[in-house]
Amino acid sequence: MARRNVWTTEETKELLSVIKDLNLMKYFGEERNHKLYDTAQNELKNRGFTDKDAFQIEHKWKNLKRAYYKTKRENYLIESCEFYEELDELMSSKGTVARKPKASPKRTKPVLESFDILLAKLSKAEKENNEEFTRKEKDLIDYQFELYTQDERQSTSKLSQLLTKNMEDFCAKTQQILVEEGLLDTVVEVAEQPDEGETIDPSIKKEIVKEFYQTWREEETY
Repeated sequence: MARRNVWTTEETKELLSVIKDLNLMKYFGEERNHKLYDTAQNELKNRGFTDKDAFQIEHKWKNLKRAYYKTKRENYLIESCEFYEELDELMSSKGTVARKPKASPKRTKPVLESFDILLAKLSKAEKENNEEFTRKEKDLIDYQFELYTQDERQSTSKLSQLLTKNMEDFCAKTQQILVEEGLLDTVVEVAEQPDEGETIDPSIKKEIVKEFYQTWREEETY
């Protein structure tokens, strides 16, 4: 039956002291090397802690690292990690090889000249494209204005024709009513008939109707 991996505070501190004294930090993480934990086990025995084997030491060390990184990553209070200061000292002592930043390759002079030429060509193409767009936009506006002007002339002409036709219809109906009521002598109408091919000026018809209407109103008054 496997023993429970329970560590006292004194045992944990002694394990951290062994790792520090034997400089085991520089080997951790490189390979799965159980000899490291065997070495820690033997050193703990030499210091009077005979109750812990290599398997227990390995799991205890992993749990300690997990608690340390969680506290540091999530900004927990240091007090939440019991051995934070000891672990932080060990983690800081672990040697890391600084990577030199890769120097960006310098462009040679021909490359720079080619790039400048490319920029000039792109700038010229953009300018020509903008000028072409402006020209086409102006042509479109002129065309739309011409269509509007034509529509306006046609609309004005149609409206004039409609008003003239409406006035003629009104005059004809009015004359018919006056004739039926005996207020307009048909002789006058015949006398006013235009020759073939000619039309009566609408203003003349309007004046005739107006004259008879005024006469009729005066007679009705008496």
